[in-house]
Amino acid sequence: MTDPYDRSSGPETIAESTEAEIIQIFTAAATRAAAGHPPTTLVVGNGDDAAVFAASTDVVASTDMIVEGTHFRRQWSTPADIGARAVAQAASDIAAMGAQVRYIVIALSLTTDMLLTDVEDLATGAATEARRAGARIVGGDVTTGPCIVLAPMALGDFEDGGSAVLLSGARPGDTLALSGLPGRSAAGLELISSGHTDGIAQDLFRVPRPEYPLGPAARRCGATALTDVTDGLLRDLSGLCRTSGVVADLDRSTFVDDEVLRDAAVVLGKDPRSAVSEWQLTGGEDHGLLASFPAGSDIPAGYAACGVIREPTREHGPGTVLVDGEARKISGWDSARGQQT
Repeated sequence: MTDPYDRSSGPETIAESTEAEIIQIFTAAATRAAAGHPPTTLVVGNGDDAAVFAASTDVVASTDMIVEGTHFRRQWSTPADIGARAVAQAASDIAAMGAQVRYIVIALSLTTDMLLTDVEDLATGAATEARRAGARIVGGDVTTGPCIVLAPMALGDFEDGGSAVLLSGARPGDTLALSGLPGRSAAGLELISSGHTDGIAQDLFRVPRPEYPLGPAARRCGATALTDVTDGLLRDLSGLCRTSGVVADLDRSTFVDDEVLRDAAVVLGKDPRSAVSEWQLTGGEDHGLLASFPAGSDIPAGYAACGVIREPTREHGPGTVLVDGEARKISGWDSARGQQT
């Protein structure tokens, strides 16, 4: 049997290979990552015209896309980084509905000059992140084009027969809670752009690390609304509040004094206090989870209370975000442009 990872003979680049050979690389990577994976509801996996899985609960679906030059650069990220980032972004949206990620299908456009060894690394990065999310890659499509594009679709469900937590459920009096450490990805991008390529923040820009189990945990604890922070805390919180018809008031004293961000500000010659605040409030691509919980209810481990939901007023309408009682202009990460706005 031919080992798809053996490049001692045969084609070396996309231009010299066939679609079947590229698909075989991804299938092999998915199979390797799935070894020892708990039993799933998968009926038909890779190798047929489509995957088939059994569903006994609501199915949650989300798709994402990352484009070379907009969301990543090859001189900044390894092929494994690129594959992992694509899967993480799609899978995070499933967790943000309170669901468990199950399956990933991924469409790719690759450049003809790519080495097949790099394709193998990209496939391994994607399959490994899918495994970390509790999912497996079960299909996709591939073509070639002028730059690398990955468009994964994530599918999930509810182990206990629950239902999705929506953006529209936050109510006045609810407690706001946030997981993760916001701002590190944005700081990492600035550091890389300034020539400082190595470090914790830089690694988190290249590959976000969503805490997938915290989505279902929030749902089980009665979260009234839930989203992941991809466009910056202010922008995503404003979207949640606008959909729910409420106002949010963030308490900055609850934010972690993040040494990684303070060090980044020093390296970049910025005032640490203002730089850290701006990164934490507007930096995107962290993929922490932001939830609202009924007042007085238990907040699951992994979240920290960060504010409260309030009634709209004549001065502050739905979608307004206050920071320590003062309304803030909504700004954040524009994923369509790949930049802060």
